[in-house]
Amino acid sequence: MNIGERFKCLRNSKGLSQREFAQEIGISQGTLSDIEKGKFKPSIETISAVSNYCGVSTDWLIKGDYSSSSRPSFWEQLDEEVDKILLDLLVSTEEKIRNKLNSKITTKELTESMNRRLVSLLNLSITPEENEVLTMYKSISRREKDEILLLMKHKNNLLNIERPSS
Repeated sequence: MNIGERFKCLRNSKGLSQREFAQEIGISQGTLSDIEKGKFKPSIETISAVSNYCGVSTDWLIKGDYSSSSRPSFWEQLDEEVDKILLDLLVSTEEKIRNKLNSKITTKELTESMNRRLVSLLNLSITPEENEVLTMYKSISRREKDEILLLMKHKNNLLNIERPSS
């Protein structure tokens, strides 16, 4: 898998269109399209933005592996391998479903459908309200997500202070 394919896998894993992902990482949709097709190499700034936005290492983005200078723990390596397999699975599943249905299903629609099925298959419990919050959360910018997380942590700390531990 080359760097463009890794960008596409990460974008698909987030359920974003090229336009949405490009906006999140600060480049144009056309530039992202060229990167994903292997026609253009991303800048260091773009690699850094994708790394920060998606929570993956720059080493993995660039080389598909970790550098020897910053060896990850066993659990980090395991998570990385599982992520790679799941991203590959998402891309191949998307292609198979599009071919089978012979339709123009969007990546976002497919990702939402796969998320619903995984929740059902894995017997995860999530309320409709929690699902609504997650759906809204996915649609906002990174800065807005950071603000919400900060607010939630602050609120949680206040609640822990108000509730004495027994």
